[in-house]
Amino acid sequence: QTRQQVLYERRADMSFLSEPTVPRQKQGAVINDFKLHRKKMLLSPLDPDAKVRALGGVGAMVTFPRRLIQIEAITKEFKAALNSGRVGMYGINLHAGWMLTAFVLYGYAGGQQNKKQAARTAKIARAIVAEISAQPAGYMLICGEFNNERHPSKKNIGPT
Repeated sequence: QTRQQVLYERRADMSFLSEPTVPRQKQGAVINDFKLHRKKMLLSPLDPDAKVRALGGVGAMVTFPRRLIQIEAITKEFKAALNSGRVGMYGINLHAGWMLTAFVLYGYAGGQQNKKQAARTAKIARAIVAEISAQPAGYMLICGEFNNERHPSKKNIGPT
């Protein structure tokens, strides 16, 4: 069974994806395939710094009739982070007008051994915190993979 087939059959109302690795030119076809299975999917661009092969990206997926939207970034830090192919921000209706804002993070590998990689992930985490402060109050979720970086402390990402 492929990863795509597993996602088709997933009975969850919402799922968050780290490293789906779907290149921009193929995203439309993949998203349309999921619609046939009553799923709506949004995907980020891939990591533009990946040199050897397509890498990264994040996404969110809901089962119809839930709605999923791409939320527009407010802060310049988060707008820059979106270009990394390592973070996304999605809105999901929960119930009767209640919205969940979900931040999906795919951190840089090797953060335990490589301070530069850890710093790159922490920079995205700080951008998420800044964006949360700028967005309207509501339900917020941060999920994904920090990828071998120690869980961020206030020292890493600042006040929450």
